[in-house]
Amino acid sequence: MITEINVRFVAFISSLAQAGANLPLDYLEMNLNPDNFSHVYKHYEFPKGTIFLRDVDEKPVVMNEKDLLDMDPRHA
Repeated sequence: MITEINVRFVAFISSLAQAGANLPLDYLEMNLNPDNFSHVYKHYEFPKGTIFLRDVDEKPVVMNEKDLLDMDPRHA
């Protein structure tokens, strides 16, 4: 019986998951359902220009750099 899952991923991990690389989910699936987990190497690639913005006081943002450059400076 599992009583605690105490995996320590970096704080940035939610941004990677938002972009499609959900490493905590991969970890859980591998350990909780190993017979159905594909152990084939996964190389996550993000669309060209994907950037990850993180700030102490704000939620992380995943976006394309062209969208950042096109933003109205009053909303940046």
